[in-house]
Amino acid sequence: MLPARLRLALGLVLVLFAAGLGPAPRAGAAPDANQTLVVAVSRDMQNLDPTNASSDGFTLETLTNIYSWLITYKLVRQPDDRIIGSPNEFTGDLAESFRFTDGGKKLVVTLRRGLK
Repeated sequence: MLPARLRLALGLVLVLFAAGLGPAPRAGAAPDANQTLVVAVSRDMQNLDPTNASSDGFTLETLTNIYSWLITYKLVRQPDDRIIGSPNEFTGDLAESFRFTDGGKKLVVTLRRGLK
């Protein structure tokens, strides 16, 4: 016969195991578009101006997740499977397309439709 403590521990393990075998949770309703997103950060941001945040990496990183850019770095896969932004290749973000003209003196940008 097993000691009482061991029987109790085994019983608890079985109960916890059985609880994990329950049905998967149902998918919830679509989120309410009027809800507020609250984000906790570890320190204060310098400002909310993305053109004035380059000296503070934390602020710039946060604003990158809020604002869209006209063009952005093209994402490339590294040999170790990391994906990074290439410092030499760009792609449109708000821009549908862009090209240099006049010997590289002008940049012509076509914006995506529906931007506000």
